[in-house]
Amino acid sequence: MGVFGVGGMQAIILGEVTDSKSSSQGQPVFAQSTPRPHTLAFGWLTIAGSIGAMSGAGLSGYLAEPAGRVPILGDLGLFEQKPYLLPGLTISLVALLAALAVFITVPEVRDKQTLSVRKLII
Repeated sequence: MGVFGVGGMQAIILGEVTDSKSSSQGQPVFAQSTPRPHTLAFGWLTIAGSIGAMSGAGLSGYLAEPAGRVPILGDLGLFEQKPYLLPGLTISLVALLAALAVFITVPEVRDKQTLSVRKLII
């Protein structure tokens, strides 16, 4: 989580999205069932990061050099020249889907007036 400063950004986003009070209106599911949603959210962040690091390394190793294992991909010739293209394409697709999911589901926490003033400055 500390690579490229992503851990700090995730902590800021979780702090903004979760609220310290336990109300069910407009709160994420994990924030509804506990009086301390920040603690639970940061716990899930650590677990998700660990699972992602382990499964990502395993999946990348499995997808590397697919031309020797899958005859259809070997016939294309592309994966013989670039044996690590498939893991790169896979992680790119996962990152794109994650960005779309965040864009669609995470609510905006700043008020609209602040956003409009910022657009005028920039």
